[in-house]
Amino acid sequence: MQSCQLEAIRQEMIRKQLNDLADQIRVLLDDLAANNVSDAPQGESLNEVRSALLTIAEENISKAAQLLRAQVGGENITPNASHPAHATSVVNAAARELGSLVLLRDIDSAQEVFARETHMLAQIQASLRWRTTTNNSAAGLVALASEQTDLASWTDRLITDIQAGMRYDKRPLAVLRLTRSTKDLRNAQAEAIMNRASASIREGNTDQANSLQSDSGRTLLDAEFSIRLSGAYSTLIKTRNALQSLADAQANLSAKVSTADAGTFRALRKSFENQQNVLRKKLLTLLLSTVPPPRARLFDQTPPKVPPVEKLMAEADLAMANALSQLGNNKQELASSEQRRAESALIELTDIVARWSVETGLQTQGLGTLVAATSERLSRIEEYEAKVVGLLDKTDIAAANEQTIDSLAAPQLILAGEIDQFVQDLVELNEAEPDRDLPPLLSRLEQATQLLSAGAQSLKVNSVDPAIDLQGQAADALAEAYVIVTAQNERLSLLQDLLMFQRAVGFANGYMADIVTEQRDLLAATEAGDLKAALKLMPQFRNMHQCIEEVAPLLDMIAARLDVGTPLAFAKADFEDAMSSLEIGDKLDAIDAQDVAAESLAEVQLLVGEIQTQTGYVAEIIEFLHAASSDSAMLRYRQRELRNRVTSDQYAVTDLAQQQNELTASVNAYAQQLTRATGMSEFQTPVAYMTSAQKHLGSGNRQAAHDEMSFAELSLTESTEALSVVISMLHGLPRVEVIEQTEPELVRLIDVLALASDHRTVFRNTQIAVEQDLPPLSIEQQALAIRCEEIAQAGDSHDLLVDASKSLSDAVAAFKSSDREVIKQTQNTADEKLRHYIVQQALFLNTALAPTVDSEGLATDDGEGTDSESAFSAGFISDFVSGATPKDSRTEWKVRGDRNRASLNQNFARELPLEYRGLLKNYYERVSK
Repeated sequence: MQSCQLEAIRQEMIRKQLNDLADQIRVLLDDLAANNVSDAPQGESLNEVRSALLTIAEENISKAAQLLRAQVGGENITPNASHPAHATSVVNAAARELGSLVLLRDIDSAQEVFARETHMLAQIQASLRWRTTTNNSAAGLVALASEQTDLASWTDRLITDIQAGMRYDKRPLAVLRLTRSTKDLRNAQAEAIMNRASASIREGNTDQANSLQSDSGRTLLDAEFSIRLSGAYSTLIKTRNALQSLADAQANLSAKVSTADAGTFRALRKSFENQQNVLRKKLLTLLLSTVPPPRARLFDQTPPKVPPVEKLMAEADLAMANALSQLGNNKQELASSEQRRAESALIELTDIVARWSVETGLQTQGLGTLVAATSERLSRIEEYEAKVVGLLDKTDIAAANEQTIDSLAAPQLILAGEIDQFVQDLVELNEAEPDRDLPPLLSRLEQATQLLSAGAQSLKVNSVDPAIDLQGQAADALAEAYVIVTAQNERLSLLQDLLMFQRAVGFANGYMADIVTEQRDLLAATEAGDLKAALKLMPQFRNMHQCIEEVAPLLDMIAARLDVGTPLAFAKADFEDAMSSLEIGDKLDAIDAQDVAAESLAEVQLLVGEIQTQTGYVAEIIEFLHAASSDSAMLRYRQRELRNRVTSDQYAVTDLAQQQNELTASVNAYAQQLTRATGMSEFQTPVAYMTSAQKHLGSGNRQAAHDEMSFAELSLTESTEALSVVISMLHGLPRVEVIEQTEPELVRLIDVLALASDHRTVFRNTQIAVEQDLPPLSIEQQALAIRCEEIAQAGDSHDLLVDASKSLSDAVAAFKSSDREVIKQTQNTADEKLRHYIVQQALFLNTALAPTVDSEGLATDDGEGTDSESAFSAGFISDFVSGATPKDSRTEWKVRGDRNRASLNQNFARELPLEYRGLLKNYYERVSK
């Protein structure tokens, strides 16, 4: 009640603010009239805004304040005025009317209004879904159906207002994104789904209404997140936390019900029922957008599947509903069983959403947080090492001057305490979010702490040599810790750089998809209407022209690899011709020019998509190798711990042999996976040393086992270093420039990368294909086999390419016989051979590229609704535009010549008649090949 009173007061304050604003506009209008400019275009617009503000203030907001006061008996407007839903509805209506005014201001305001309104509509839809599910009266269903119809009307009104008030004077790409979002929402038929839900509610079919309401809510959230990227992440984090809390609460309630004795259950049954009802409401009002499939992993043989989120939500809801029914019937065991089912579904659902939040975090923030964390650890460890070295110098100088050193014990103990606290912080962090890189680091830091504490005791008794020796060992331990974190930081930086490049290419591909789709819509509208109707589309045409211009710099990151500039230049010139033809009244020429422009734009989108596929292929390899590097550090840590125990009589040889046997098996499996991933047999070396150490332990020879373990540990270190080198060579492959001076071997490597990424797609699609889908895949496989044969014959013969070509040919033959097992085997073999060639040649050609951006500066947590995809990405992608500086001026001139070719083509193409442009376009494509 108190909150309603406060909200009523706030509504009155807003009403006053709007009236004051309307008065200020009136003063401005009077000033315009006094200066004889009242007929200016702005005057009419201002008058309309003033009138709308007064209407909202005196009708919507005034009524909202009255209804809020009615909640506490202050006023009685209607018989149902005391129901909070009426007040909420009027407040929302006032907010929507204000939003309709705000979106007219500029594109940023329009985006914000669209995002906020779709989010609010999704929340209202979730509330309606809950109330529909739990309603038990016919009159209530009629009222809910009416509210559902109103929600559909507001959704339609939002789309209509956005489209009618769209301004095309600034930020064309942002305008394009909002245009596509509203059209996608319209095409998804959200309002039609809501109206069908309303009809189902009226008919009493609440189950069908529940499903339709879930679909419409998800569609609204998808629309919001299509223009507000950080909003998707922040909402998902909230949903993840809410689900975790819900799962914990369900588990707690289930435990209470199952452990209660008969008397306690009867006494608390109503309380249990109320608690379960609250949990069900939380479940049904959760906001979840469409769940995408997870990212593919290196050895996945099928495309990732969409997680069964809707199925689990339905299972949890059904189990909760059944539990409520059994609680109402006083059936303790049956209620407990249903609650356990709900708990199980919620746990699985929480895991899925948690993984999804990680995926979304990588898309929005990359690994910036982890890179920053490792950088901070580096500075801390470097500081500690410097302090230890400083203490060592002071101890050495004091000893040389025959002075006492006991005064150094206190600062050394303080330093040991600082490092110990650092260790405890890392331990807590590892418990919260396990990190395979932390245990080896913690081992070195704990060793340094112990050595410093022991050294402090020697300092107290002025024992110089032991103190200096222990200080030196502590410095060495910290130096080893520094090396561990440095390696991790370098790997994370490279992976972060690749993920951000992948994201940038994804944005560019998204822009091109929007441009292509919108261009087709404009072409269809031009064909369908008369010339007068087409001329009304000129603002959209001009915006599309600006979009084509503004997207060009965002494609520079791939322009040196693929010739996207030429078709984009032709598309721009053709689009200009279409606009000119419309302005002079030649509709047929305008349609022809648009048709040609659409083909060129589709070609650009295809080229960008190829880079996106190749980047995803490389990312799968690097993510696997990054995880393998962490595994290598952990295995090395385990071997080090075993080696330290071998020289101690505290541990039985048989126990050590068993532990070594388990470690050898782990390393063997690890080495086999690495060899399979890279084709490098060097990773098998540690297994031989470990096997030898195991034999020595079996014979009781501790010293020999210790020596072999040392060699195994050293070879694991070399494996980790080798992995870092491979990662550094692979990470920049998607953005390697291919120009006239590029060596043929590197060109062939890039061609193989394109081939391998395309083959991976065909391979995975084949595994899930039904029989009728095999013929098209067979055609794709045959084209890949021909490409591979041409690449293999283009330069010096290479065994891996020859083997890959043979496997692809065998796969084509297997397609003809429809032998699925042989198809899978030959495709998998070709996949491995191509990947091994890429790794081998990347090392041979030294394809390492430095990271292009400062990874630490990329993390963003702007909160819900503070950015849009178009605004955020346009500046972000520009970081990838600048390439490496050429070594000499001649090369620099050639590079610039290549990159400026598109603009020269554009100027030349603009002067040509339309019928000759296709010929010129084909010519340039042949030249570029």
